[in-house]
Amino acid sequence: MFPWEYIIMGIEEQPFHASISLEKSRFTKHVESIRENIDGKSGRAWVEIRENSENFTIYIGAGDIASLRAVMGSIQKWLVIADRIFSGD
Repeated sequence: MFPWEYIIMGIEEQPFHASISLEKSRFTKHVESIRENIDGKSGRAWVEIRENSENFTIYIGAGDIASLRAVMGSIQKWLVIADRIFSGD
């Protein structure tokens, strides 16, 4: 499974936020292959991919927890598909 780090902040206040951190050395192909499909506005949420020398961080913001959960699930599915493609399964 992926070493994803889900951090949910602001449960009591709007908007809801989460971030997913991925090691750049392991997930460069994955993130680059899905970037155009997830970066930007997605329904009632927004997604932004940032990177530094070691990691990609996918930031997610939403007006409600259901939207946040839906976007996180969608990103997870994209990453699982990319992992299957790049690992040859």
